[in-house]
Amino acid sequence: MTSVPLELPKDSGSTRLRCLRLTDLPLFAEYRADPVLAEYQGWEPMDWQAAETFLHKTVDATHLLPGHWVQLAVASTASDLLLGDVGLYLSEDSSFAELGFTLARAHHGQGHATRAAELAVQQALRVPTVREVRAVTDQLNHASISVLNRAAFVQSGTREAVFKGKPCVELLFARKRGEA
Repeated sequence: MTSVPLELPKDSGSTRLRCLRLTDLPLFAEYRADPVLAEYQGWEPMDWQAAETFLHKTVDATHLLPGHWVQLAVASTASDLLLGDVGLYLSEDSSFAELGFTLARAHHGQGHATRAAELAVQQALRVPTVREVRAVTDQLNHASISVLNRAAFVQSGTREAVFKGKPCVELLFARKRGEA
């Protein structure tokens, strides 16, 4: 399977999914430095330089590539200011995608994460061979569980894991093609 171009920007209500930009650096660095947000994320809090390096590697993403993650901006449709980001991973055989999301705490509880998740699912399902979009979260991450439920993901299992050196129970979610 070859790469599939992203169709961006895409809007849903007050939420926009678009490419990350270098001009997003101040807001990106601010929320990516937040240890509370990093608690359930696969990344550690970033200083300014790490955030800048990350953005330089991920700006202007234009395609979903098998075996790779792509980071996309979650922005306000009114101002186009960065609110957070979503990650999409396309499996090596392009049979599934995985979703991850981070939203600055100032923008929690406004529906942006749910709308961004929905927009990201739409991008993943542009790949004709993707049968489902998956997500994994800690059973204690109630906010992410709520977002996934509102975005029509269904819990498909659990697994014991060690995450960031601590034992936990991860909840596995999936949204199959054609559902919701």
